[in-house]
Amino acid sequence: MRYILLCMLLFIGCNPSATKPKKRKKPPTSVSLKEHVTTLRKIVEKYETTGELVSVRQATLSAEVSGQIISRPIYVGDAVKKNQLLLSLEKELLAIEKKRLQQNIILEKARAYEAKSNLVRQQKLGIATTPQQLEKATTNYTIVQQNLAILQQNLRKVSVNISKTDIRAPFSGEISKVFVQENEFAQVSQPLVTITDRSTLKIVTGVPENVITKLSKKSEVQILIPSVERKYRSTVFCTYPVMNSNTKKIPVEIRIVNNNNFLYSGMFCRLYFRVGITKGIVVPFNFVKVAYDMYFVKVMQEQKFIEKRVAATLHKDGWLIMRGIKVGQKIQEY
Repeated sequence: MRYILLCMLLFIGCNPSATKPKKRKKPPTSVSLKEHVTTLRKIVEKYETTGELVSVRQATLSAEVSGQIISRPIYVGDAVKKNQLLLSLEKELLAIEKKRLQQNIILEKARAYEAKSNLVRQQKLGIATTPQQLEKATTNYTIVQQNLAILQQNLRKVSVNISKTDIRAPFSGEISKVFVQENEFAQVSQPLVTITDRSTLKIVTGVPENVITKLSKKSEVQILIPSVERKYRSTVFCTYPVMNSNTKKIPVEIRIVNNNNFLYSGMFCRLYFRVGITKGIVVPFNFVKVAYDMYFVKVMQEQKFIEKRVAATLHKDGWLIMRGIKVGQKIQEY
């Protein structure tokens, strides 16, 4: 009997679970939800739209005379100055034509001098000459004078055409497109090169009629360019007088000074027009529940919070309540 009791005491002493006290379960703690009293605050009204950057000054230069391209010292992306040579067309044939015309003019001037001398002589002879001879001398001098005027006019045209064989930059900018290669034959009116001035860029976007009435030439515009993650501030440059018949919106132009030519034409951007300042109720994000495109707020009524449907829209600091609750009401977070 003593042996059995001893074994039992030893077994109980070696079993840790037998001596370990059981943990007591803590009662659940209640979560306190934050409360908020609605107040009226100033709200900046904004209209959001999108647009694309475009250069204010851009020119596509075309061939005004035909000829083979003998020089093309520029490439896409090159920075050029005003009057810098961009392309040269062959001018050898025009130079030959100019020399021929100059020689013909010298000969025609000699004929004109001779015809004039003959006319003066016939006029001095008076009754000693016949009317037919005087008329012939007058007609001959008139024809020579007309031929000389035509030759001189053709010489001026050739000289102008020679000057048009050198294509120069109309303003300082950057080469954005080159349409031809060296030794290629260019036809009249064929596009040769496009030059772009990126120092100032513009955005033309559409604004509805109910917003355009709130804008002025100095209205502030915030411009976000996602591709470079940069923000710019500008103002409305001008509004166009004609509504776009397709979008039913009025075009508005905004301009940006492109310091260091950091921005490029074609960049997508978001625009935020500041259209006015109003007052409204804005509550924190976690005080509004969204369910199936409906918005709910827990409002204190008769000493308890009751869920109430409201009209709301997103604001940078929370939810802007447009209808459903009043100033001074207590609400509870979700």
